[in-house]
Amino acid sequence: MMIIKRVIIFFLLLPNLTWAERHSYQIDSDHSIANWEVRNVAGLLAGAFHDIRGVITIDRDNLANSRVEATISVYSLSTGHHERDAHLLSSDFLDVLKYNTIHFISTKVKPNGVNTATVEGELTIHGITALVELPINILGFAQDKKGYDRVGFEANTKLKRGDYGITLGLEDVNAMIGNEVHINLLIEAVKPSAIAINQTQPLSTVPKHLQKY
Repeated sequence: MMIIKRVIIFFLLLPNLTWAERHSYQIDSDHSIANWEVRNVAGLLAGAFHDIRGVITIDRDNLANSRVEATISVYSLSTGHHERDAHLLSSDFLDVLKYNTIHFISTKVKPNGVNTATVEGELTIHGITALVELPINILGFAQDKKGYDRVGFEANTKLKRGDYGITLGLEDVNAMIGNEVHINLLIEAVKPSAIAINQTQPLSTVPKHLQKY
């Protein structure tokens, strides 16, 4: 009789239970960008990476149950100046011929509020992996004109290029290029059903305007 009562109570409560549900979104490279700034002489040098791929899995009821993995093509770097781009991609800095991707994989997500969290994970740049924290804001969920489900994020953090073996000039107290790099990520992701967004193409390789360098 006791077992029957418990079963009845369970089914009476069932409509009020919320079940955790995770949804996976694919990063839309056409609507995502990784911006950066670094001290340069008396001012700031700004640039961006434009080719970002990956999958973001979100549990909206429990952000701690979410996950991120993303890859950036180093070749997609742009500062608006071809010769400078070529120098930054050379062995003096990013050494793109040896290390052509930047990779991030989350190890933990710590919710800070309804739409904010700190994502901890392993970031690999220039062949070196280090632990980082990314404070993120979920900007919103919406459907686009084609009916595809989308989600937007923003994240800001600071890195030291020396931690990733990019050390040119750092031995000089009056270094022309600073060590601390400010990162701003603007990410939009879409449900995999919208794969028509050209995400099946390989990561970008050396652009035509850099092939002569």
